[in-house]
Amino acid sequence: MTDPTTTEQARAVDDRHVARWAAEHPLSAEQVDCVIAVMLKILDGKCKMPEDEKAVMRSLYQAVRIRPPCRLDHDLHRFIAALPGRPDTRTREAIYERRVLAETIISRPVMKAFKAMIRKTGLFDSLRVVTPLKLSGLRQGSAARGE
Repeated sequence: MTDPTTTEQARAVDDRHVARWAAEHPLSAEQVDCVIAVMLKILDGKCKMPEDEKAVMRSLYQAVRIRPPCRLDHDLHRFIAALPGRPDTRTREAIYERRVLAETIISRPVMKAFKAMIRKTGLFDSLRVVTPLKLSGLRQGSAARGE
């Protein structure tokens, strides 16, 4: 069973990293559009990112949710904030419609450039930390191979 305190502490560390990253890399309104679209994709269950990266993107959305978008409707922030924890069929359909519209409005090159930028500038770096346990396993594997 997972210790909730440890989970909360790990989550808080990620949130601090994301907040610091967001302060160091102010997003343009066009990039805020991209964050909103990714958030809608996560909420719609269509996002293919690993779960830990989805958590980082949720945290990034929280950090920029007060920022105005470029081409997307500003009311999307209110829509996302008002969503229930377990959306019913009607709400899921509304999420789907808004996601598809957002993906239609944002060009592929803009979204690709955004995704490349967040990776290049280290948004997900807190997920790449090598823990002592992982490092220990790496050493054991190296020793077994005679390295």
